[in-house]
Amino acid sequence: MELKKYLIWIVTGGVFLLPLIPFLVTPSLLFPFIAGKAFLFRIIVEIIFSAWIILALIDESYRPRRSWILWTFGLFVIF
Repeated sequence: MELKKYLIWIVTGGVFLLPLIPFLVTPSLLFPFIAGKAFLFRIIVEIIFSAWIILALIDESYRPRRSWILWTFGLFVIF
């Protein structure tokens, strides 16, 4: 149960952290208004996705429901 609480906290905290990324400026990079935001966005999204995958494996209620939209999207991604 503890792991589930931490994973939920990571996913929700990460989702609420994403809208704050536009306020970031990294002057040490070549493109200070774009590069840092892109790197941070990708890192946070990967952490959120990894936590959600583990959460979906632990608890079935966090998995997406099967529907024709899900199957269509899956076919689109595969092909």
